[in-house]
Amino acid sequence: MARVTSSKKRPTINQVITLIILLILIVIMTRMVLIVFERSKLATQRRDAARAELEEVETLATKLESEAIWLQSESGKSKALRDRYGIISENEGYLILLHNHTEEPESTDEKWWQKNF
Repeated sequence: MARVTSSKKRPTINQVITLIILLILIVIMTRMVLIVFERSKLATQRRDAARAELEEVETLATKLESEAIWLQSESGKSKALRDRYGIISENEGYLILLHNHTEEPESTDEKWWQKNF
């Protein structure tokens, strides 16, 4: 009698171990790819933030340079001294204004000159 052999072969122990090792490697590699992707995303965000900050600093530097040039001129010095320190030029007078000054209502009975004369 002839023996009937099955067409399905059972995997050997070596094949099972190899398959498990490959699955573990795939999981590890996938995790590494995700970590690299997250770090790349973070680096892109930081780069964009740094570019925005650089633009702000460059704008401020341009403003400060133009203000420094303006302060080197005679009219710039004079205006800055007037605004910041209240210094006046020669042959100029000044007037001090008091805020929150309330006037007393004048009495309609007598004026100051009527009292004294």
